[in-house]
Amino acid sequence: MTAPSDRTSSVSETETEEGSGTQDNSGGSASNSALLHLLLNLTMLVIFAFLFVVAGDLPDSAWEPLGAWAFPRFVLGALILLNLAMIGQTLPGAVKEVRARHGQMTGLVTTALAERKLVILMLALFGVYVAAFGLAGYTVATFLFIVIAQVAVGPKTLRNGIAALIIALVASVGVEYFFARALSVFLPGGFF
Repeated sequence: MTAPSDRTSSVSETETEEGSGTQDNSGGSASNSALLHLLLNLTMLVIFAFLFVVAGDLPDSAWEPLGAWAFPRFVLGALILLNLAMIGQTLPGAVKEVRARHGQMTGLVTTALAERKLVILMLALFGVYVAAFGLAGYTVATFLFIVIAQVAVGPKTLRNGIAALIIALVASVGVEYFFARALSVFLPGGFF
């Protein structure tokens, strides 16, 4: 058995052999890319700024002294400030990365998209789900969204397919029934 001082000395020897533990991320994976973080923050900044402007069009309420726009604008304003701070933090690293990876940017973007394909699929599916509310209604849109999402994420087995159908049926029809009967709130009906 080694004494505690022996263990610390062997750890420090290993650290000195392998280096100080700091890594150069200029050749790392896409998830460590300062440039991709910068692009994500810029995208989020544009989305938050758009929503900030749209929130000003919310109708005024007789019960709220500031109006319906106040809370969304406060939250979105805070998110805009946080995004600006994160952009300021990642900008120097992104500039350094662009200089270091002069000809490798397409590979970086391709790798980043491949690493996040399930997230991108779920975001696109959610966008289609929200857009389908007006056409298909809550019940049909939710049923299809849950089935497709569970089949995309879960294992491709008959048991998982049956579970997806049951969960989708309970989540869509059950929630619709609860809102209509217990709360007297009717969810979007669509054409169905």
